[in-house]
Amino acid sequence: MTSHELPTQLQNEELLEGYSRSAVDDANCRLGGPSITLLEGRKLHSSQSTHYLTLTTKSRRVPVIDHTSSMASKISAETMQQIFVFAVLKINDAVFEKDGILRLIPQEPHPQEVRATIAQVCRLWKDILESTPEAWSTIIIDEISPQSVEYFDRCLKLSDKASLDLSIWLFNTTLPNEASCAVQFMTAFRQHSHRISRIHGNFHDYHYLTAVNIILSASVGEEIKLPRLKHLALIGSPQIWGNPIVYPSNILPLESLTLSPGYIDLFRRESFSVDSLTCLRLSYPWNHLMPVDYARISSCIYLRELHLTILPCFQPPEWCGKITSVNLPCLEYFRITMSSILEGTEVVRNFQTPKLSHLSLHLKIGRGSRRQRITPLIDFLSSLKATKLSRITLDRVRLSVDNFIQVFRIHSFLKRLELLKCDIDPGCFPVLIGEKGAEYSGSMDLYMHYCHFRTDEFLESLNTSLRSEVNIMIRDTRLDQINWRNHKHV
Repeated sequence: MTSHELPTQLQNEELLEGYSRSAVDDANCRLGGPSITLLEGRKLHSSQSTHYLTLTTKSRRVPVIDHTSSMASKISAETMQQIFVFAVLKINDAVFEKDGILRLIPQEPHPQEVRATIAQVCRLWKDILESTPEAWSTIIIDEISPQSVEYFDRCLKLSDKASLDLSIWLFNTTLPNEASCAVQFMTAFRQHSHRISRIHGNFHDYHYLTAVNIILSASVGEEIKLPRLKHLALIGSPQIWGNPIVYPSNILPLESLTLSPGYIDLFRRESFSVDSLTCLRLSYPWNHLMPVDYARISSCIYLRELHLTILPCFQPPEWCGKITSVNLPCLEYFRITMSSILEGTEVVRNFQTPKLSHLSLHLKIGRGSRRQRITPLIDFLSSLKATKLSRITLDRVRLSVDNFIQVFRIHSFLKRLELLKCDIDPGCFPVLIGEKGAEYSGSMDLYMHYCHFRTDEFLESLNTSLRSEVNIMIRDTRLDQINWRNHKHV
């Protein structure tokens, strides 16, 4: 038996050798009422925890604590319920980009691992967990299989009437009972769709085309109702399957929306309300980016966070420079991912963002390609009406001395500059230490992550006259991790 598996019935009997039944019952009796005690779950109730595990999750070994001296014995059952709810994290909205494509970040720790760990401690904890609906409202489906359908049904039953956070990850897996399992899964999905507040769909295999369409379709059987849905993320490339996705027709206004290129049609639908969005993540190929998209984005008047990923293309469309102004009065964070600074600045040049505080520019270029100069971006920063911009992130750009100075001149309120894998001219460092005339005299944090520069020149600049107002943190393979703060090496 590995550390990732629960003991079988035979192994459990071996673990219980030396423990009389009366001793076990007596221990359970002393756990009555609101008292909470930690017992050795693997020896007492390991066999009862198998229902909490799926093929893709594991439990963690629980240490033994003497119940007579444990503070847990004084915690009420109501407090333990709140602790269990806090321990099972909700589905996060975090995404990352790989090869210019949005991807969802796997949930850690897996909610089923947390529930399995809690359930194996003792019978009382198991009973409290099962009587806490919110602790079962986060559900992650890794595959369509008999085991996952059984796990889904159990979570739906124990979650009672609580709002559901549902994450569906379907990858390259083909099962003989896939069709029947998909029907069983969707039967349960339809019965409880009115409770779903968050859906994360991560689909990367054409074998699941039928299941995906059933999940998102309103044309098969009774219409799916999603009155509580506030967060929707659809990742994948269904356009390569040759069949369109049919979306529900009654999606109410959302708070956050994440769409990869294959699902952009949902954002373009006039019947789909975007007025209430506060977070929007869109991934576009150049040949799919249209003026209607800018019109839809400008309708998001309450938007606070915007991610635009523009996939590589040889030439931008002819109408790119003819788009109308996009006014986002509440936008605070703007992340742009593109293959060319010139193309990207043409896209975002007409954005009006008076409350913007963090601009993040990321260049996704091929391996071995030279990093691009920031000169076109300077023009964009000059025209950007963002008087409150205090943080800039630059990824894979080339910084000359003039560019570096202009960044500070344009935004005198800059408090943090993040440089990720950038080529930095050695002449930039005297700007930081006050030897050159950048019109900047405030305090600032400089974060450099695996940038390209000459180490000796940089260290020499730091050792001469580093301004006390500049705090620098560097992570580099040559320097490992170095922190300078007020002339001190931490």
